[in-house]
Amino acid sequence: MNNYSVFSPLAYADDDEDDRMFFAEAMQDIFPEINMEIFPNGKLLMTHILNTLSAGILPKLIFLDLNMPIMDGFECLTHLKKNQLLTKIPVVIYSTSSSEEDRRKSLEMGALFFLTKETSINKMHNQLKLVIDELFKRKKNLKLV
Repeated sequence: MNNYSVFSPLAYADDDEDDRMFFAEAMQDIFPEINMEIFPNGKLLMTHILNTLSAGILPKLIFLDLNMPIMDGFECLTHLKKNQLLTKIPVVIYSTSSSEEDRRKSLEMGALFFLTKETSINKMHNQLKLVIDELFKRKKNLKLV
């Protein structure tokens, strides 16, 4: 059996309350061993990370929405990849955007995956399972923090 707890805690930033709820429920159904911290925008996520940095408590995986107020996904990704202590945290962009430009920019900025949010629960479950399984396969190369 796989030990997906290597991705605990997982952090997710999204301004849409329904999307946060669906994501949390899906992850809990598929990967109950992964603890999650959920934030309504990138700024609160970054504040939390920087406040817990000295205690060595960092997310092992981050999912970011692109379109958020205060600090969007691109800004948050920029901050994560500029900080030497945070740059190795794997980031998945998880957005309603299906723009090829957003995909290209996200991957060039250091995101490992760009996922367009699925609209059905079953498709969402499959999508999240595929990406977490792929990250689990790559975990030795990721050097999780």
